Amino acid sequence: MSPCAHGAYEFFEVYFNDCVYNARDAVGFAAGVLSIGAWLVAQMPQIVSNCRNRSADALSAWFLAEWLLGDTCNLIGLLLVGDQLPTMTYTAMYFICMDTVLIMQYIYYGTLQRRRERARSLCARPRPHHAPPHHRLHAPAPHTHALPPYRPLPSEASGNLEERGGSPSSAREAGVPRLPWAAPPPKGGGGGEALLRWPFLVGAHPEWARVAGMAVGWVSSAFYVGSRVSQIVKNAQRRSAEGLALSMFAAAICANCLYGAGILLRSYSAAELLGSAPWLLGSLGTVALDMVIFVQGTHYARKKCLALQQLPGSGFAADPARSPAQA
Repeated sequence: MSPCAHGAYEFFEVYFNDCVYNARDAVGFAAGVLSIGAWLVAQMPQIVSNCRNRSADALSAWFLAEWLLGDTCNLIGLLLVGDQLPTMTYTAMYFICMDTVLIMQYIYYGTLQRRRERARSLCARPRPHHAPPHHRLHAPAPHTHALPPYRPLPSEASGNLEERGGSPSSAREAGVPRLPWAAPPPKGGGGGEALLRWPFLVGAHPEWARVAGMAVGWVSSAFYVGSRVSQIVKNAQRRSAEGLALSMFAAAICANCLYGAGILLRSYSAAELLGSAPWLLGSLGTVALDMVIFVQGTHYARKKCLALQQLPGSGFAADPARSPAQA
């Protein structure tokens, strides 16, 4: 039996498991699809920037953790409520995949940086120029027994293994592993069962599931807002946003605006709007904070450019020894 009422466009119902009845619904559906397209590329600039810099220090650890928690709660809330748009569910799944990639980069490059710092500290230690007098500089005499063969310590053995390419350092050349993607629903499938494939969520959702889903949705919105605040604080503490891909936040602004517009266009009553309120706050509520991060990045970049122009030899600094006549 079709989940849509009479008058729905068959194309959207068959191929997208969505009920579109008029032009307003079609525009809202298009906005939701465009938001997914924006999110498909939104985090790519940051991933590429981390790979080029071999560092993810520009990102706040709390920003990444809260972002992942917010996306996870977002997906759980959508599944519990059960009557949200399919595009919202697909987007939530993709968010979690990309968050996981960024967190893996943060952990990997952070571990690599600590390893480099330990190596530099070991190289900086002073070494004796002369061997102590009691050290034997010649081979042992024929009547003495040879020392047992040298066996490296476990840490040295692992270091040698890294030099041979059989350690985590070789994983760096392989890149970040691909994460599984949710399979698209079969064409012509029925509603939530074909879309979510969660047997215990099939059919009418009990009232407790809806209430729990709404609560989890509000928690996800709180995580989204908190993640942006954490990144804003880190940028202010560093007085820099170097290493942060501002294009990621520009794309996030665009994606969240489209996402929120899609929900608003598909909501025809106050009850429907209230039911989507947590997800509206999580999308449109973070737009202002993303704008703050974007302004921070451009402001600190401008200040750095002006400071470099004032350096001697840059061609922009004024020469006090040069008289006006010589000018």
